[in-house]
Amino acid sequence: MFMKTKNKINHFPLKIGQTLAFGSGRFHFSPKNFHEHKRNWSYDHESQTGEKFLRIFIGADHAGFKLKGDIIKYLKTLRISFDDLGTSSDARVDYPDFAFRVADAVAKNKNARGILICGTGTGMVIAANKVRGIRAALIYDNYTARMAREHNDANIACLRGRKFPIKKALKILKVWLQTSFSKELRHKQRLQKISKYEEKFHACLP
Repeated sequence: MFMKTKNKINHFPLKIGQTLAFGSGRFHFSPKNFHEHKRNWSYDHESQTGEKFLRIFIGADHAGFKLKGDIIKYLKTLRISFDDLGTSSDARVDYPDFAFRVADAVAKNKNARGILICGTGTGMVIAANKVRGIRAALIYDNYTARMAREHNDANIACLRGRKFPIKKALKILKVWLQTSFSKELRHKQRLQKISKYEEKFHACLP
């Protein structure tokens, strides 16, 4: 349907700013999207429960580099917009650098989610949760992926890149992407307590 060239996209007659319905989402054609060579098409993805998120920020260290590439391919098949924030090879790096990049990006973009991968996923969870407004969760099966969204409104999913089957990782990620926060009062109240403590802590900083 689409053929991307160096400076433009050839497609059937569509004007800039025009919206094309496709499945559960919509493509928005804009000059910015025409020239973003590292990013997928701008796409409003909807979960099965109707929640929308506009973009995924993804990052990994050397141990998660390979899985990151597989996840990016998967996001493309789902036509979900994403930003790859590194790393760009399997050379040894420090996971906090990439955790902070993704966490900062998600915290600044209300309708975004993040994906982080390291050897076990644990280091990414610890680092990402140091950023105010981030609720990063380690997901390792369908249940933890679903509960992270339904009960905790997790905005970053952390995965293990070592000794974990790719097919299983993608299946778990799909559950996380398609699940919305339940918005039940008990869960909202618990998250509000976390937010209030965050605000209290940051208010004490010089």
